[in-house]
Amino acid sequence: MISAGSPAAGKLIGELRLRSETGASVIGIERDGSSVLNPGPDEELRLGDSVLLLGSSEQLRAAVTLLHAEQNSVSSPPIRLR
Repeated sequence: MISAGSPAAGKLIGELRLRSETGASVIGIERDGSSVLNPGPDEELRLGDSVLLLGSSEQLRAAVTLLHAEQNSVSSPPIRLR
């Protein structure tokens, strides 16, 4: 979940360079009870968004670290890897 302090809050998916930096892809966003499927690079990540990622375990861990970089010093968000 994108929360206060996340460097991803208010950023476009393309600005984050998530795929090129981690190898993981954003394939969905759950926002306010609705879903954004296959969001494009111009989709903004907002506070409270749940982000669905696709990648290997290593890529997903790197993506979560990038999405929550500032929060990791306090506490890590729960991660569900499948």
